[in-house]
Amino acid sequence: VMLSQLNACQTLSKTKDKVGALLGDTDIPEIDKKGIVDLSKVNASQLEQFQQNMPKDQWIYSKDKKQDIYTLQNRSQNNFILSLRLKCQLANQQSGFTLYSPQNERILTAYDAKAGPFQFLLDDKNYGNPFNPYTNQPLNQFSKALNQAKVIKLYHAGTLYTFRNHHAELLSQPVSCHEPQ
Repeated sequence: VMLSQLNACQTLSKTKDKVGALLGDTDIPEIDKKGIVDLSKVNASQLEQFQQNMPKDQWIYSKDKKQDIYTLQNRSQNNFILSLRLKCQLANQQSGFTLYSPQNERILTAYDAKAGPFQFLLDDKNYGNPFNPYTNQPLNQFSKALNQAKVIKLYHAGTLYTFRNHHAELLSQPVSCHEPQ
């Protein structure tokens, strides 16, 4: 019985792959050893699959040259996503971050006055709100410390979100810094 179920599953999988290939739906985009992925030639289904299967505990630098969109994201062990914008492609844009729930709902952004206070901790050292709009000094100190940190924590509304800082070298890559809608 187990063998027949396995063959049926394999047949279904092969059929799904063939149908996907006919529709132009190829494999999920691959992330290189440096943590970079090119999303320029993916369709909506591939993008959704990539987002659902994004590796955890590391920075992923996504580039979409067609749409000129570059992002830097880190998925935690419990599937929260921190999107960080430290080095903007355009000088007139403001750095920031967005925190997403496992359901891809926006929880917090850097400049959301209604969200209340938040604090970043790097290896348990408190950097408060490095995105203070009145001075760049905390952001510069935070950015330097971030390159060396092992663990990033974000505390907001009684919840602590924890992210590993693997592929920290990607933090120097320029990203699209427009605030998400």
